Amino acid sequence: MALIELDNLEHQAVCKGRRESLGAVEFACLGKLLRYPDEVLSREELKMAAVSDTSTLTDRKLDASMKKIGKAVAALWPAYPLVRFVFPDGYVYTERPPKKKPE
Repeated sequence: MALIELDNLEHQAVCKGRRESLGAVEFACLGKLLRYPDEVLSREELKMAAVSDTSTLTDRKLDASMKKIGKAVAALWPAYPLVRFVFPDGYVYTERPPKKKPE
């Protein structure tokens, strides 16, 4: 079972009883990321999940939406980031904590 779940009726992300409301684009993108955990999804894949006409959602707008998702998810699970940007053009949802850097 995933750490974060989506409430389709309220457009909210839910984690251990805590809730964060999301806009339509953010909700669709987070839903796509949750369906493919630990897989890097490109901006284009996320755009296609969020809107029917991908020309209306620019990379900049998508990045702004992903930033909102990151803040909402951090409010639900502050231990470590669950949604991360992966250079050069993707995002990933993972429930694995980041590896510690060797000292």
